[in-house]
Amino acid sequence: MRRLPILLILLALAGAGPAVPVRAATPAAVAGCATEAAPMLAFGDTGPCVTAVQHLLGEAGYDLPDTGRFDADTRAAVRRFQASRQGVAITGRVTPETWAALAGAGRRYSIERGPVEGDHVLLTFDDCPTSLAAFRATLLAAERAGIRLVLFPYGTCQAAGLFDEDFARAHGHPVYSHSATHAHLDALPRAGVLTELDEPAIQGGYGRPPYGGWNWTVLDAFAERGMRLWTWTLDTLDWMGRSRAELVDDVVRHAVPGDSVLLHMQYAGFDAAALTAIKDGLAARGLAVCRNTGPVSADTDPMC
Repeated sequence: MRRLPILLILLALAGAGPAVPVRAATPAAVAGCATEAAPMLAFGDTGPCVTAVQHLLGEAGYDLPDTGRFDADTRAAVRRFQASRQGVAITGRVTPETWAALAGAGRRYSIERGPVEGDHVLLTFDDCPTSLAAFRATLLAAERAGIRLVLFPYGTCQAAGLFDEDFARAHGHPVYSHSATHAHLDALPRAGVLTELDEPAIQGGYGRPPYGGWNWTVLDAFAERGMRLWTWTLDTLDWMGRSRAELVDDVVRHAVPGDSVLLHMQYAGFDAAALTAIKDGLAARGLAVCRNTGPVSADTDPMC
């Protein structure tokens, strides 16, 4: 299956999380709170501004009663909302940026596409390269070709000396978490997910759960660590042993503007010839890969 099955995600969430009815606006629910003043709110606070936050979250689709008490359910809903908005820190506290996002400002990100907006095709690579030499050679070739890759290694790969996040970022390739040991995060309790997100896992603003498996527990654990989920929109199925030519043909034929393409560092698509062929093939269709504009930091969004 090439495209990420959005319907399956929605069905999974329907079973994994609470119902999320959308409420009609009730002006009385925000009465008594000067929301334009953007008061800071946190766990334990009470009052009309907490009620206003709860109501606005309800309008955004979160199943949360207007109690006026900033309880654990409110904090969890705030974290989930923050995780759905680009440019809003995931703190569980209601900050001025959170107020602005609740009011409809800010830019959404997509779990499937990540933070990248626009018409570029983004090549993303998971797991672990076969050697550090091959890893460095491929990243240097991508940099020379003007291609920005986004890399999701698991932590034990770097610990084994097969991956170097500083080298990658210095050559224009963002690096994000793929867990510590490549575990099935959606099969773990919350504490287990949090452990998988700690070192030796890569630290940063985004993460890709292994096998694309996630649920509310995984989403909340990522939010607690200040991370957003980022999966993919086009799966090349390179793990099935497909050749370089097959992978290039697949991406060139099927990629559409804005795609996040899933490949793996240990398979045939992770080399200079494949990357150049993908770039040239997409260009012939009027599409562009994400452009490498130089070094990035752990906090840099992979803008193209």
